[in-house]
Order: sequence, then C-alpha cells, then structure tokens
Amino acid sequence: MEQYITQFIADMRAKHKPDPEPKTPYFGDGNDQNDVFGDIERYLSGGNEQRIGNVLQLIPEQFPPANQLSPLHLTQLIRAYNDLLFSWNICADIPDKLSLPITYSLLVSTLNREVYLSEDGFVTIEFCTYNSHNCPFVEVCRCDA
Repeated sequence: MEQYITQFIADMRAKHKPDPEPKTPYFGDGNDQNDVFGDIERYLSGGNEQRIGNVLQLIPEQFPPANQLSPLHLTQLIRAYNDLLFSWNICADIPDKLSLPITYSLLVSTLNREVYLSEDGFVTIEFCTYNSHNCPFVEVCRCDA
C-alpha cells in the first residue's frame, strides 16, 4: 500500500493547475473590467459548471477505502488532495476536528461535485446545511458558532 500511496500523491502533484502567465497591470482601458463582468455572468448563469473529477482527471475508485489506510496515509492523502484542490482555486470547508476517515471520505466525494472555475475567483465547497438540527458534523458542529 505504501508504494501506491507514494505514487498516487506524486500523480496528484502532477495534476496541479499550472501557474498562469502574469497579467499586465490594469490601466483603465476597460478590457479587464469587461472580462470580470463576463466571468460574473458565466458564474450566475450556472451553465458553465464542471465536475471536479473531470477537471482533475481523477475518479473516486483511485482513492483507497479509508478503513484500509493508516492515520499517516489518511493525513498524507488529505493534504495532497487539499493542495491539489487549492491549486485549482477550490477549497473544501470541513471542520478541523472532524475525524480523519470522515474528512477523507468527504474530500473524495467532492470529485462528483460540479463547480464553476474562474481564473480569478475561488470556490468553496460546503457540506454544512447551517441547520444545527440537521448538521452532518454532529459533535463538531459549527452551525451555532
């Protein structure tokens, strides 16, 4: 399993979004502002969302089941996948004190989520309903905080 985890983490690192070319500074010609409004319109239309698994070229089956992983492997995979998401301007909002297996499973489930990816914006994937009576995080609920 160790060799698979090591290779899988290396594969995830290779899938990081490349750094974009530096943009020319905005001097008021209006083009950048039109780009921003176009991006906002595409976001609001909702028709430009992409499945995260397709963007990252990953499927849930590539992730070993949580019950077959040690705490160290869970931590390594969680960190590697979070770093990969972050490189694509995606963040998963998961409570810090959630158990490793649950955190891992939630992160793997994001592969089936659809999001709008902007060049300049950031997407946060939320799992909480903000209803403490129906909170998926039970003992680490932040709904009333």
